[in-house]
Amino acid sequence: VFVQDINDNPPVFKKMSYRVVLSETAMIGTPALQVVATDKDSEKNNIVHYQIFSDVQNSSDYFHIDSSSGLILTA
Repeated sequence: VFVQDINDNPPVFKKMSYRVVLSETAMIGTPALQVVATDKDSEKNNIVHYQIFSDVQNSSDYFHIDSSSGLILTA
């Protein structure tokens, strides 16, 4: 019998919200914070990829997130 995991658990962030204060003069590429999420699935189904979606404030114009580490940098 071979039991294979399905992707049935969503990623969960370690914190409910994150807050950071940055200087208006922060250089491009300045680390702001790192978000962390975990997934209870096993093997390939527990890999978390991070992404910032565009919104009405154009957040993706000001920040970049490393898709594998969750490190958020100024853009």
